[in-house]
Amino acid sequence: SSGINAEYGTSDVSSTRLMMNRSMTRDVMSNLLCDALRIINSHRQELKEVEDEMTCALDQSTDSAIQLGEEIERLKANSATEVVDLQRDVLDLQRQLLAEKNRQLDDLRASVESVKLTVETEMKSYSSALKSRPLSQK
Repeated sequence: SSGINAEYGTSDVSSTRLMMNRSMTRDVMSNLLCDALRIINSHRQELKEVEDEMTCALDQSTDSAIQLGEEIERLKANSATEVVDLQRDVLDLQRQLLAEKNRQLDDLRASVESVKLTVETEMKSYSSALKSRPLSQK
């Protein structure tokens, strides 16, 4: 078509050239308008393709962000569960430690009671031995 640069999709007809040619015929004007319409449609299609690509990229980014958010929430929930489990383990270990300390304390009390009874028995025995000795040997 006349006046179109096919490689770049632009018209080689400048506004100055149009203004200089005041005796333009309807056919020439019609051809120029058709050329302009083809250029506009071509750019409109390119813009639509770019818009579609951007929309697709945005959708993928949004999906990725949603998936990351869900993964973060899952990890938070797992971490909270793990913390509760670890706290439960610590409490169990503290109970076991307390039970062991109580057992050791009971063993110590039994040992002290045994020593006390042994000392009392020996003191009674010693006291009896002293009482049964004749006065002259005292």
